[in-house]
Amino acid sequence: MNLKKKGIAALVILGVIALLTITLQLEPTYPSVNTNKELNHRSTLLMNPEQSAGQFLFYPSGPEFIRGIIDQRGNVEITDEMREGFNRFARDYRFTYIPDMNYYESFFEANQYAESFGYDNFGFAAFYVLQYLKSPEKISADVMQNAIESLFVAEGSYQPMTHQEFRKLAKYENGYYSPWPDGGLDHDKMFYLLTGLNITQEGSDDLYITLRSKSYYFEHPAFAPGENEKWLAKKAEELGVADLQAAADLIASGEIAQNLEGGHEYETKIHVNLREQNYNPRFVSSHSRYIETDYVPRSDLKTVNDSAEAKELLAYFNEKFPDSPFVDSLFADVDNDGHNELLLALNTYSGLNKASLEDAEKDGFGILYVGIVFPKGQAPTESVVVLGKTVEQGMFFTGSNLFRVVKNGDRIDEVKIKMVNPDGKEDYFPFQLSIGEDGIRRAKVFN
Repeated sequence: MNLKKKGIAALVILGVIALLTITLQLEPTYPSVNTNKELNHRSTLLMNPEQSAGQFLFYPSGPEFIRGIIDQRGNVEITDEMREGFNRFARDYRFTYIPDMNYYESFFEANQYAESFGYDNFGFAAFYVLQYLKSPEKISADVMQNAIESLFVAEGSYQPMTHQEFRKLAKYENGYYSPWPDGGLDHDKMFYLLTGLNITQEGSDDLYITLRSKSYYFEHPAFAPGENEKWLAKKAEELGVADLQAAADLIASGEIAQNLEGGHEYETKIHVNLREQNYNPRFVSSHSRYIETDYVPRSDLKTVNDSAEAKELLAYFNEKFPDSPFVDSLFADVDNDGHNELLLALNTYSGLNKASLEDAEKDGFGILYVGIVFPKGQAPTESVVVLGKTVEQGMFFTGSNLFRVVKNGDRIDEVKIKMVNPDGKEDYFPFQLSIGEDGIRRAKVFN
């Protein structure tokens, strides 16, 4: 599973050593605010968490989108109206959290996917349901089972759900599920562009709709605006509307794709039972891909081997965390403060929290680390920070040229570190360092 996509990767500061004055804050979690009633008027919660099985209701934006395309077949030419309707649909149904599935290998029979993360079944489907319901305080086990059976297609019969806690995904206590307390995205700032649409019919009753899309996320104002946020603010001013309404308008027109790359690409297949005539969407399969943006290769920047300052910072790191070999390094001004930081890709280090690692491994995850050594001009080192990220079990850093530095103009916007598993599957450990207008340095690991 692509943990960046699902928003479940835990971000922890595993070691902070401050000699002088430095403040490092993690990304705060902000409540979703309906900044534009017209944009979000269809997102009212339709299911009471205490409702019994059999009463699950779908957000109307899904059936409304389907009703608008129901007579189309084959590869469909996309219109502004379709893009607008799909964006409402995908936002309400939280497409970014849909579990990756392989064509009917659902959570009810083919559990290989979930088992690879240490769960017998249902963990990621349970996480999705809680996100779909906009993180309710709690829902009963029966409601969870009914929601999963309503939203996901199974090949054959639905099996009884083994109710349990899914660490980092969903809490379970006294017959009720509740969201895991880790913070996540402010989903009001997530938008979806429809890029492909194919519709096929099998027999008289079964309609299959394959949707290809891109996601766009705009940061909270507490973070220094990047090029995406600056571009959106400029367009909003030109249109005379709020930023989020401008994003929705630019999605509908397709203009956003001409200027911004997007974060992820999705291919989602849904089934519609034509006999029922309610056009409720049910998920058959989903696949996601992290979009590779232009980056500056590590070889274009100074490394530990040819910089005296970097070697000094490495010596400082080794002093604080002896016996902590790094796999690869980057020496660059990642937080754009005028001074280069030393970044180290670490599979392990001597200051790690063993309890956190054991918990992750018990649940089928691993933890990888990036060490960051901050200089203070020509003065002694300011601090060392180690960020840890839960990753798919078996992922590790190996080789060289692992760092990808994504730039907006002359500023470094994001750093990604390539990781692999023994089967050759690749993924990234993406993060960002920034300094806000309040002078506080913040670290954020992307989902």
